[in-house]
Amino acid sequence: MVRPNSPRGSRHRLIVETDQRARFVTRRLVERGWPPLAGLSWPHLPWARYDLIHSFNAIPLTAKPWLVTFESMLPRTLGAGGAALGRRLREQLTSDACRGLIAMSHYARGKFIKANREWPALPRVLPKVGVVYPHFDSGAATPNGPVRRYVRGAALRVVFVGNDFARKGGVVALRAVARAAAAGIPVQLDIVSGFRMGGPVYTDHADRRRYDADLELLGHKAVTVHGRQPNARVLALMAEAHVQVLPTMDDTFGYSVVEGYSVGTPAITSSVCAMPELVGTDSGALLDLPVDAWGNWVGLPASDDARARTEYWAELTAAYDALADQLVERLTAIVDDPEQIERWSTGALARFRRDHESSRVSARLDALYDEALQGGDDALRGAALGVETAC
Repeated sequence: MVRPNSPRGSRHRLIVETDQRARFVTRRLVERGWPPLAGLSWPHLPWARYDLIHSFNAIPLTAKPWLVTFESMLPRTLGAGGAALGRRLREQLTSDACRGLIAMSHYARGKFIKANREWPALPRVLPKVGVVYPHFDSGAATPNGPVRRYVRGAALRVVFVGNDFARKGGVVALRAVARAAAAGIPVQLDIVSGFRMGGPVYTDHADRRRYDADLELLGHKAVTVHGRQPNARVLALMAEAHVQVLPTMDDTFGYSVVEGYSVGTPAITSSVCAMPELVGTDSGALLDLPVDAWGNWVGLPASDDARARTEYWAELTAAYDALADQLVERLTAIVDDPEQIERWSTGALARFRRDHESSRVSARLDALYDEALQGGDDALRGAALGVETAC
């Protein structure tokens, strides 16, 4: 996710590494060799001249100044044996070359603290950690105008976007819309998803057949399935909707929530991870899902074996039901108070302009680049910056 985390229209010259052959080799080495290597960054184009490196989720091994943007834990050396590599890599964070650690959210900053809370050097490194939210271009020029409005008696348009269908809350959305329609609520759900679920997804039950009954609801008359769509089409669907739903079980950052805000679409999400930072009573609503001190759902399985157990499905489907019931209540409240959508939409646009609009956030990132380059030769100002696509 480089574009939402690097400046657009920068006054610096950005060299974004796009050598696909080099990236393919690196990815294969990680996937087939040792997955924890994904937490390590090195330039794929060694002949390019970098004065500063800005990487994503990966710690560079270089004497040049560098910054890292991270979405949750850092070091991100996931997989067997990754802890040992992570302990070695995090010592790089104490070096003078490390000029800053950019957390994508306050949730991410908290996860960084959790992962390194026993590390003696943490108090020295924490001052380097700041929070800069991902950013997007404004999409407010929509066919229906930037502010969403709902007219009593009309169909309430709801959109769900998420390729990890169950993890992102697609099952919750289906259950809620079916129940709302049965209760006479005029609701229409648009689904954009690649329907990745079950075994490969860390929040899902390992047996995908558990979801068969829910997937039958895709044929419900109140549901329209769009499959995977290009970003422009996703934004258009969001702009046509009254509200986006993302009742996710776990999500380091809700990119789709922010993209919805860019076209004035408010959001109803679950209360996990960074969601409470993105969604407030001014821009939507949070559905209650029990979380631990770090913002993660307390029911997250500890292992793949745990995901395969019948007991986990019982806990998981109960959580889906609880979220679905809350979502029905929220949809009913909108139908009873149509002006709520306009209030939320106005707040969503305000949040977007304040926290996520590209020109504003890009200027802040450029300022961080300036600060990172200070202390050396003044000629480095405005020089080339390596922005790695390490994601």
